[in-house]
Amino acid sequence: MDTKFRTHIADIMSLLADITAKEASVLNEIIEFTQDSEAISKKINSLETDADMIVHSAGLELRESGIILDDKSHDYYMLIYGFEECTDVIEDLAIAYNSYNVTSLREDYIPMLVAIEQASKTVVTLAAELRNPNKFGPIQLSIIELNHSRHEGVKMFSEAMRNLFTYEKDPIEIIRWKEIYSLTRDIFITYEDLADACEEFILKYSR
Repeated sequence: MDTKFRTHIADIMSLLADITAKEASVLNEIIEFTQDSEAISKKINSLETDADMIVHSAGLELRESGIILDDKSHDYYMLIYGFEECTDVIEDLAIAYNSYNVTSLREDYIPMLVAIEQASKTVVTLAAELRNPNKFGPIQLSIIELNHSRHEGVKMFSEAMRNLFTYEKDPIEIIRWKEIYSLTRDIFITYEDLADACEEFILKYSR
Protein backbone atom coordinates (compact mmCIF):
# COMPACT_ATOMS: atom_id res chain seq x y z
CA MET A 1 0.00 0.00 0.00
CA ASP A 2 1.57 3.29 -1.07
CA THR A 3 1.73 6.51 0.96
CA LYS A 4 -1.14 8.12 -0.95
CA PHE A 5 -3.66 5.44 -0.01
CA ARG A 6 -2.34 5.11 3.54
CA THR A 7 -2.90 8.84 3.96
CA HIS A 8 -6.35 8.51 2.43
CA ILE A 9 -7.34 5.80 4.91
CA ALA A 10 -5.95 7.90 7.77
CA ASP A 11 -8.13 10.78 6.57
CA ILE A 12 -11.18 8.51 6.65
CA MET A 13 -10.41 7.36 10.20
CA SER A 14 -10.04 10.97 11.31
CA LEU A 15 -13.37 11.90 9.71
CA LEU A 16 -15.11 9.06 11.53
CA ALA A 17 -13.42 9.97 14.81
CA ASP A 18 -14.59 13.56 14.40
CA ILE A 19 -18.15 12.35 13.85
CA THR A 20 -17.87 10.23 17.00
CA ALA A 21 -16.86 13.32 18.97
CA LYS A 22 -19.69 15.37 17.46
CA GLU A 23 -22.21 12.66 18.31
CA ALA A 24 -20.94 12.49 21.89
CA SER A 25 -21.25 16.26 22.18
CA VAL A 26 -24.84 16.19 20.90
CA LEU A 27 -25.55 13.29 23.26
CA ASN A 28 -24.54 15.49 26.19
CA GLU A 29 -27.22 18.00 25.21
CA ILE A 30 -29.62 15.65 26.99
CA ILE A 31 -28.18 16.93 30.28
CA GLU A 32 -29.50 20.44 29.72
CA PHE A 33 -32.33 19.72 27.30
CA THR A 34 -33.79 16.53 28.70
CA GLN A 35 -37.16 17.10 27.07
CA ASP A 36 -35.57 17.24 23.62
CA SER A 37 -34.61 13.57 23.27
CA GLU A 38 -36.33 13.28 19.88
CA ALA A 39 -34.41 16.24 18.43
CA ILE A 40 -31.15 14.91 19.87
CA SER A 41 -31.82 11.51 18.34
CA LYS A 42 -32.44 13.09 14.93
CA LYS A 43 -29.21 15.09 15.07
CA ILE A 44 -27.18 12.00 15.89
CA ASN A 45 -28.97 9.97 13.22
CA SER A 46 -27.93 12.58 10.66
CA LEU A 47 -24.31 12.35 11.79
CA GLU A 48 -24.47 8.56 11.68
CA THR A 49 -25.79 8.73 8.11
CA ASP A 50 -22.71 10.79 7.23
CA ALA A 51 -20.48 8.14 8.83
CA ASP A 52 -22.18 5.35 6.90
CA MET A 53 -21.72 7.20 3.62
CA ILE A 54 -18.03 7.77 4.35
CA VAL A 55 -17.46 4.06 4.99
CA HIS A 56 -19.48 2.84 2.00
CA SER A 57 -17.80 5.32 -0.33
CA ALA A 58 -14.37 4.37 0.99
CA GLY A 59 -15.09 0.68 0.54
CA LEU A 60 -16.21 1.16 -3.04
CA GLU A 61 -13.24 3.36 -3.87
CA LEU A 62 -10.69 1.03 -2.30
CA ARG A 63 -12.18 -2.07 -3.88
CA GLU A 64 -12.19 -0.48 -7.32
CA SER A 65 -8.54 0.50 -6.89
CA GLY A 66 -7.62 -3.00 -5.69
CA ILE A 67 -5.94 -1.48 -2.66
CA ILE A 68 -7.38 -3.90 -0.10
CA LEU A 69 -5.92 -6.96 -1.74
CA ASP A 70 -2.80 -7.13 0.44
CA ASP A 71 -2.95 -7.96 4.16
CA LYS A 72 -1.75 -4.62 5.52
CA SER A 73 -4.20 -2.65 3.41
CA HIS A 74 -7.02 -4.92 4.51
CA ASP A 75 -6.07 -4.50 8.17
CA TYR A 76 -6.05 -0.73 7.73
CA TYR A 77 -9.46 -0.99 6.14
CA MET A 78 -10.80 -3.00 9.07
CA LEU A 79 -9.73 -0.22 11.42
CA ILE A 80 -12.14 2.02 9.53
CA TYR A 81 -14.96 -0.24 10.65
CA GLY A 82 -13.73 0.00 14.24
CA PHE A 83 -14.05 3.77 14.12
CA GLU A 84 -17.44 3.56 12.43
CA GLU A 85 -18.70 1.21 15.14
CA CYS A 86 -18.08 3.98 17.68
CA THR A 87 -20.59 6.15 15.83
CA ASP A 88 -23.10 3.28 15.70
CA VAL A 89 -23.26 2.67 19.45
CA ILE A 90 -23.83 6.34 20.20
CA GLU A 91 -26.73 6.35 17.76
CA ASP A 92 -28.18 3.27 19.48
CA LEU A 93 -28.21 5.14 22.78
CA ALA A 94 -29.74 8.25 21.26
CA ILE A 95 -32.52 6.16 19.72
CA ALA A 96 -33.17 4.60 23.12
CA TYR A 97 -33.60 8.03 24.73
CA ASN A 98 -36.49 8.61 22.37
CA SER A 99 -37.89 5.07 22.38
CA TYR A 100 -37.89 4.84 26.18
CA ASN A 101 -39.23 8.38 26.53
CA VAL A 102 -36.44 9.66 28.74
CA THR A 103 -37.69 12.95 30.20
CA SER A 104 -35.44 13.18 33.26
CA LEU A 105 -31.96 11.92 34.13
CA ARG A 106 -30.86 10.00 37.17
CA GLU A 107 -28.17 11.75 39.17
CA ASP A 108 -25.62 8.98 38.72
CA TYR A 109 -26.06 9.01 34.94
CA ILE A 110 -24.67 12.45 34.15
CA PRO A 111 -21.02 11.55 34.98
CA MET A 112 -21.29 8.67 32.50
CA LEU A 113 -22.25 11.05 29.71
CA VAL A 114 -19.44 13.44 30.58
CA ALA A 115 -16.98 10.53 30.54
CA ILE A 116 -18.20 9.43 27.10
CA GLU A 117 -17.60 12.88 25.64
CA GLN A 118 -14.13 12.99 27.14
CA ALA A 119 -13.29 9.53 25.82
CA SER A 120 -14.51 10.52 22.35
CA LYS A 121 -11.83 13.21 22.29
CA THR A 122 -9.25 10.50 22.89
CA VAL A 123 -10.68 8.62 19.90
CA VAL A 124 -9.99 11.73 17.80
CA THR A 125 -6.42 11.88 19.13
CA LEU A 126 -5.91 8.19 18.41
CA ALA A 127 -7.03 8.60 14.81
CA ALA A 128 -4.58 11.45 14.32
CA GLU A 129 -1.71 9.46 15.83
CA LEU A 130 -2.39 6.46 13.59
CA ARG A 131 -1.12 8.53 10.67
CA ASN A 132 2.31 7.37 11.77
CA PRO A 133 1.92 3.87 13.24
CA ASN A 134 5.67 3.61 13.76
CA LYS A 135 5.46 6.18 16.59
CA PHE A 136 4.29 3.66 19.15
CA GLY A 137 4.49 5.86 22.28
CA PRO A 138 1.78 8.46 21.59
CA ILE A 139 -0.56 5.81 20.19
CA GLN A 140 -0.05 3.64 23.25
CA LEU A 141 -0.92 6.53 25.56
CA SER A 142 -4.29 6.98 23.81
CA ILE A 143 -4.90 3.24 23.95
CA ILE A 144 -4.19 3.20 27.68
CA GLU A 145 -6.49 6.18 28.19
CA LEU A 146 -9.35 4.48 26.35
CA ASN A 147 -8.82 1.29 28.33
CA HIS A 148 -8.95 3.34 31.52
CA SER A 149 -12.13 5.05 30.32
CA ARG A 150 -13.72 1.67 29.80
CA HIS A 151 -12.73 0.58 33.31
CA GLU A 152 -14.24 3.72 34.83
CA GLY A 153 -17.33 3.49 32.63
CA VAL A 154 -18.05 -0.10 33.63
CA LYS A 155 -17.47 0.82 37.27
CA MET A 156 -20.03 3.64 37.02
CA PHE A 157 -22.41 1.26 35.24
CA SER A 158 -22.16 -1.34 37.99
CA GLU A 159 -22.77 1.21 40.73
CA ALA A 160 -25.70 2.72 38.85
CA MET A 161 -27.30 -0.67 38.28
CA ARG A 162 -26.91 -1.57 41.93
CA ASN A 163 -28.56 1.69 42.95
CA LEU A 164 -31.32 1.16 40.41
CA PHE A 165 -32.27 -2.27 41.71
CA THR A 166 -31.79 -1.28 45.33
CA TYR A 167 -33.74 1.96 45.54
CA GLU A 168 -36.05 2.21 42.51
CA LYS A 169 -39.53 0.82 43.10
CA ASP A 170 -41.19 1.70 39.80
CA PRO A 171 -40.82 -1.29 37.44
CA ILE A 172 -41.13 0.95 34.38
CA GLU A 173 -38.21 3.04 35.57
CA ILE A 174 -36.18 -0.10 36.18
CA ILE A 175 -36.84 -1.35 32.66
CA ARG A 176 -36.09 2.06 31.13
CA TRP A 177 -32.86 2.70 32.97
CA LYS A 178 -31.55 -0.83 32.80
CA GLU A 179 -31.55 -0.43 29.01
CA ILE A 180 -30.13 3.10 29.05
CA TYR A 181 -27.32 2.17 31.41
CA SER A 182 -26.47 -0.93 29.37
CA LEU A 183 -26.32 0.96 26.08
CA THR A 184 -24.17 3.63 27.71
CA ARG A 185 -21.77 0.98 29.01
CA ASP A 186 -21.57 -0.45 25.47
CA ILE A 187 -20.07 2.82 24.23
CA PHE A 188 -17.15 2.53 26.65
CA ILE A 189 -16.64 -1.09 25.64
CA THR A 190 -16.69 -0.21 21.94
CA TYR A 191 -14.07 2.49 22.48
CA GLU A 192 -11.89 -0.08 24.22
CA ASP A 193 -12.44 -2.58 21.40
CA LEU A 194 -11.20 0.05 18.95
CA ALA A 195 -8.17 0.74 21.14
CA ASP A 196 -7.36 -2.98 21.27
CA ALA A 197 -7.67 -3.29 17.48
CA CYS A 198 -5.33 -0.33 17.02
CA GLU A 199 -2.83 -1.81 19.45
CA GLU A 200 -2.89 -5.13 17.60
CA PHE A 201 -2.33 -3.28 14.34
CA ILE A 202 0.67 -1.28 15.47
CA LEU A 203 2.27 -4.27 17.16
CA LYS A 204 1.94 -6.13 13.88
CA TYR A 205 3.24 -3.42 11.57
CA SER A 206 5.34 -0.90 13.52
CA ARG A 207 9.10 -1.14 13.09
